[in-house]
Parts: sequence; structure tokens; C-alpha cells
Amino acid sequence: MSRIEAEEVARTYAGPGEVAIFGVNTETPPGIIQALRHYRLIYESSPDPGASVKVFEHVKGAEIPGEGVIEVPVTTNTGREFVYRQASENGRFIVPYSTHGNPYDVKATENYRIAGDTGEFTVTEDAVMGGV
Repeated sequence: MSRIEAEEVARTYAGPGEVAIFGVNTETPPGIIQALRHYRLIYESSPDPGASVKVFEHVKGAEIPGEGVIEVPVTTNTGREFVYRQASENGRFIVPYSTHGNPYDVKATENYRIAGDTGEFTVTEDAVMGGV
């Protein structure tokens, strides 16, 4: 996909008054990076992470109380699978992916779980968009 095509795809996901951000990075970041609590992947052009154009949406994020590391499996529009993980901050998680009602082809495929715990958390699309 060319840069012009990527810009066009980004514009289709950005509504009035919204900003679509895109960039190019062909290297995998080393080590642990800060979670994108307020951004979620909504489109990728290829299942190859090094060659893909990715489009993210800014969301308020849903709040889940807890300590530790929370995770949820995600499948992208290209069929690529990954696990979104995030460490808690001040006894809570702010998560960007809903487990119910997501309108995109990039979706959480299960409920959130805190690593080492048996409890599960469902997150609605309204909670992600409204910051609840």
C-alpha cells in the first residue's frame, strides 16, 4: 500500500473534527513499551507487522479495577492474532478494546483476564468510547 492509499484509508476512519495519525516503523520495538491505553488498532493492510500500514483510533478507554497485568487476545482484519497486555496503574486498567459491540474487523476474541487470576471482565463498546 502506498502512502497516498494509507492516507485515504486513515481518512475513512477519521470523522469530523477527528485526527488520523500514521507513521512508518519497520523495526519491532525492543523490550516493554507503554500500553496504548487510549488507542486501538482498527485496520492493518497486511498481516506482516514489519510491512503493514496500521490505522489506530483514539478512544477514552474503559476502566477496569485491579492490579497486575491484564490481557485480551485480539484478531485483526487480516487474521493476524496477538495478545494485548497492559500493566495496572493506581489500581486500575484503562483498556482500548471492547469485548462486545466492536464495529471494526479488529476484535477482542475473548474477555479480559488479569494474569494469574481466574476472573474475567467484559467491556462494552459504549464503555470504551465513553471512558466508563
